[in-house]
This record gives sequence, structure tokens and C-alpha cells, in this order.
Amino acid sequence: MPLGTQLIAYNAVTHEDLKDTVSIMMAEDNDIIGQMFFDMSHAVENTTYKWTEKNLKGYRSNLTSAISNSATSIPISNGANKFIVDNLTYLNIDGEMMLVTAGQGTSTLTVTRGQLGTTAVSHASGAEIFLSELETEGADATRDDSELGSVLYNYTEIFRRELDMSGTSQAVRGPGQDHKWAAQVQQQTRVLLQKIRSQFVNSAIRYEDGTKKKRYMGGLPYFLSSVKQDMAGAVLTETHIESAIIKVLEGGADANNLVMLVGTRQGGAINRFKVERVRGGGMTQGEKKIDNNVNEFEFLNANVKVVRVPEMPNNRFFLGPQRNAKVFPLMGRGLKVETLGKTGDGEKKLLVGEYGCEVLNGDTAWAFVDNLAIPSY
Repeated sequence: MPLGTQLIAYNAVTHEDLKDTVSIMMAEDNDIIGQMFFDMSHAVENTTYKWTEKNLKGYRSNLTSAISNSATSIPISNGANKFIVDNLTYLNIDGEMMLVTAGQGTSTLTVTRGQLGTTAVSHASGAEIFLSELETEGADATRDDSELGSVLYNYTEIFRRELDMSGTSQAVRGPGQDHKWAAQVQQQTRVLLQKIRSQFVNSAIRYEDGTKKKRYMGGLPYFLSSVKQDMAGAVLTETHIESAIIKVLEGGADANNLVMLVGTRQGGAINRFKVERVRGGGMTQGEKKIDNNVNEFEFLNANVKVVRVPEMPNNRFFLGPQRNAKVFPLMGRGLKVETLGKTGDGEKKLLVGEYGCEVLNGDTAWAFVDNLAIPSY
């Protein structure tokens, strides 16, 4: 059955919902972005959508400067996002154990040196810090590990296309299409889905005017601006990807749920990693098929899905947990067709939807690498 016949049952009813149509299109077009991030089962109830973000916290850090064997003020990286509790957390630096006595939630900790039978020694800048806690057998509850979280928000944005057809066009049927309206809706729905994807991967601003009639949703660049790394025109290497993976894993991201979003040309650069390994004898390929396409990047215990996004700039990539980002409709405002009425011998319809996006743990669980060299072909 042609896709056009599945799109919609055209009748006098307005507000013809395209939810099923969108799902069909994403499957038929192999729209990986849509399948991964569009959440049609979830809808929000306000044009200003708020959600609560729980911080991801890690069990390791690094010294941001060297310390002597008598220093009791310990500078660590990103201390606010680490599991540290005063008078309970121990730092393990090069085998020396230190008890944290003050400074939880900050990047400067006060400690007692040389604990648990270890000796205080000097440590170099960048030394790794491992965090641990010693619990007392049978102890009562002595602290509150609950967290209210921080409130984030985004706006929903309107996406629309106007459809206009004469009476003659509506009456004429052609090969491969059961109805002109169905064909037009099919084409313009793909256009709007492309626009939504583009906003998701490109929008670095979030805007609402004073009348609240115009809204612009923030996308991944907006929510990841605090972690953006400027590569100053460097050529993408495997080290860039590996560094991004390490960054998000140490920030608490799930190693089994990572996705890397790249433009088509940067995706080609990743494919070249595989080509060079073949040329160097590190891999083999079958004689019947040459496959230079890389869909997964494995490093440490992470298996990262590589997704090429045509709408994305070719000088950057995003890497983070798939489940920590989603695109959703405003309640009752998923893509639909509304009949506007007759205009002489013609008829007008409106294809319209309103969507927003949500990104969680942008400062810890995501990497945003920008200003890479754009490969030429």
C-alpha cells in the first residue's frame, strides 16, 4: 500500500492527527534522530516547559594544582559534582588517604592527612583522586542523601506549513498516489520534521517575546554551551572522541546509552579511521563488499552509536546519553492537519505542530566539541 493511503482518512473532520503518520515516516526514512529522540507519548501542558534535573555525581576527580606533604587545603576539579560528605568521605591520592573535614559541595576541601595507616606525601597537579566512604556497622541515619534538584525550562516552538489546492487538483488522481492531499501532506510533513531536527541540533538560543506569540526553542547547543570545547580548526581524530567518552563517563553517564551526533562530512572523517586501519593491515574486509561505514565507536566499556545528522553543522559533534535528551509536543499540538476552509474553487489546510526539547545533565554527562576542521571531498 502506498504511504499516501496510510497518511490520513480525508473527510469533513478537522484536526486530523498525524501521530501515526510521523511514526511511519521515521521508520521508512530510517530517521535515526527521530526514532531516538522524538517522544510522541509524552506531552507538556505549557509553552514554557519546566523539568527537574538531578545532578549526576562521580566518585573520582583530579588535583587542580600540586600539594605539599603538609597541605590541608586540597583543590579538586568539579567538586560540586562529586560524592563528598564532610567527616565521612576519604580521598585516595596516590595511595595516601585523607579524611575530608570541610568543603563538601565545593572544589576546595579541608582534610586531615595520612589517615588509615598511610603517610602524607606531596602530590603533583593532575593526580587522580578516588573517593570512598567508610560506614560504621549498625550506624543510625546521619545524613540526608536526597536531592531536590535544579529546575530547568525551555519553550515550545510552532512549526507550520500552509497547504492550498484547487478543485481540479483535488479531483485528479495520479500514479502512485491515491489522493493529492495525501501526497502534499506527506511531502510537507517531511519538511517540518526536518525543521524540528534542525532546531534540535542547531538552536543555540531560547527566546520568547513579550507577547508570548513568538517562541524559539533552545536545542542541544543551548543546553550544552557550558561544556563546548573550541578545537580551533583541528582535524578530528580518534583521540577527540575518546576524550569526550572519558569526560562523560567520569561525569556519571551510562556507558551503555551513549550516542554521538555528527554532520555528514564529519561522519565521513570517522569512516576514514576504519579505512586507514584496513590500509595498515589492522583490519580485513570481504572481497565482495567494501564497507567503510562506522556506526559504532567502542572505547573502554562504552559502545557509542555514531549517528549522522544532515541538518547538523559539519564542524562539531555532540556525545552523551541518548535517554537524556528528547523532543516532545505541546499537549494536543502534535503534527496535525487543520482545515481552514474554501477559497473559491480551492481549499486551504494548515499543517501545524508545536514542539520543545529537554536536555538533562548537560554540564556533566555531555560533550560538545566545536570548530573542528570540515573535511573536503
